Amino acid sequence: MYKFREGFPAPKGVSAEKVAADLEKARAESGRLTAKSIVEYAQSNPGTDLSLCFEWDDSVAAERYREKQASTLARAIIIVDISEEKERPALVLTVSENVRQYVPAEIAMQDSNMAKIAINRAKGLVSAAQSALDTLLEMRAELTPGQKKSIQAAKKHIERAARAAAGI
Repeated sequence: MYKFREGFPAPKGVSAEKVAADLEKARAESGRLTAKSIVEYAQSNPGTDLSLCFEWDDSVAAERYREKQASTLARAIIIVDISEEKERPALVLTVSENVRQYVPAEIAMQDSNMAKIAINRAKGLVSAAQSALDTLLEMRAELTPGQKKSIQAAKKHIERAARAAAGI
């Protein structure tokens, strides 16, 4: 059974099961599954659930791409505290009145609602890291002993972070 990850803005009526099947067809057709092969398959198979996940109006798609670039850029800016030799994000993503916005970290932490959103987002990232490591460990046969050991060590650190984050 397939479902979309929580928070994924799936178009109304699109089935994760059908999208997964389309992705497998795209992989079979091209020999590998890349972002490019996914788009090419969706483009050449209009009306499939996979194709419904894309914006095909080029002017709208171009604008969304620039917004994605802007989002990536906003997340890439960090503040370097030379005296403490630490780095931290300059901006944090918050949601206010259903609008996703980047706010200077200092301002976000002074607003209890924005701080709560930022903390919950951080907790979600820790949870996502746990899931990613669990997935890697499930593929044990494909990992070298050194990789398994490294993943297990990382998992212990992430679990410690998750326990600490739970207290926030």
